[in-house]
Amino acid sequence: MKKRVETTNIDNKKIFPRTIQAVTLEGYLIKLTLFVFGLQLNKSIN
Repeated sequence: MKKRVETTNIDNKKIFPRTIQAVTLEGYLIKLTLFVFGLQLNKSIN
């Protein structure tokens, strides 16, 4: 179980952008939400 969690975290770090540029907190949250949604969609397709 630990190996699976560590592997998943490493995979997510590779995909996650180093910076998220947003002017407002709402913009940041929107970008973060869309990224997580896209990540889950990508994982479910593959």
